[in-house]
Amino acid sequence: MSYFRSLSLSNLDFKDLNYLKYLTIIIAIILIILKLLSYIKEKNKYQYESRGFLFTKHEYTFYKSLLNAVKKTGLVVFPKVRLADIIEPKKHGSTWQANFNKICSKHVDFLLCDTDEYRPQLIIELDDWSHKKADRQERDKFVDMAMRQAKIPILHVWDSKGLKEKIEKTVYTYH
Repeated sequence: MSYFRSLSLSNLDFKDLNYLKYLTIIIAIILIILKLLSYIKEKNKYQYESRGFLFTKHEYTFYKSLLNAVKKTGLVVFPKVRLADIIEPKKHGSTWQANFNKICSKHVDFLLCDTDEYRPQLIIELDDWSHKKADRQERDKFVDMAMRQAKIPILHVWDSKGLKEKIEKTVYTYH
């Protein structure tokens, strides 16, 4: 403590000033490096790239068949639609957010709407081998239940065989 009391401009020697100057420079360099590292980390925090394709090959083949099947029906096809864009929780109460969270990150494969007001008429889920997994079956049960509650028919198919007839049967017997 007595060393600091005895420091004054008159009794500082040249060596002490050089030491302080170098220490200040080193601290400044360290701070600059830390700031640059923080900037680089933040800049690289989120990195994205294109998935390349919207559809798998199976989905694309089915989509082309689906477009053909709904020709002249007054229906329009929307692929990969988020559930939260089709349905919403009924009540804005204490459970609304939890119910919304259940639908906001799920999507359906295809949504068919009328061309007048774009009201949902039918959901089509193109099932594949992944739908045999327990977690996927649980997800499908949830989506089926949600669609029943919202009074929107859902059709699960494995391929496009008899697609036009399945669509007509489902849409016109449901409404």
